[in-house]
Amino acid sequence: MQELMKQLRETWAGLARPQKLTVAGLTALVLGGLLASIFLGGNPDYVPIAYDLEQAEAQRIAAKLTEAEIPYRSLDGGSVIQVDADRLQDALARVTPVWRTSVSR
Repeated sequence: MQELMKQLRETWAGLARPQKLTVAGLTALVLGGLLASIFLGGNPDYVPIAYDLEQAEAQRIAAKLTEAEIPYRSLDGGSVIQVDADRLQDALARVTPVWRTSVSR
């Protein structure tokens, strides 16, 4: 390990200033790209599936989504439910019968 560090230091010392700037710029670009992909690519886009919900209705919908293993999050004290945009159609298919049941009562 020490030998590798010594070689790196010698190589770095032998580089001209423009070469050092190029290496530093490319390193920053690669690290920036990795960080951007981690922060932007790892989070699903959530879209609202229901809003203005009463607590009981929100609980029924959340139970159906949990049962179907569909990721969701609730906002505004549970009155808004959002699902992963990629699973929206599946979520709507699972939740629509719950709304019909709660509306007909």
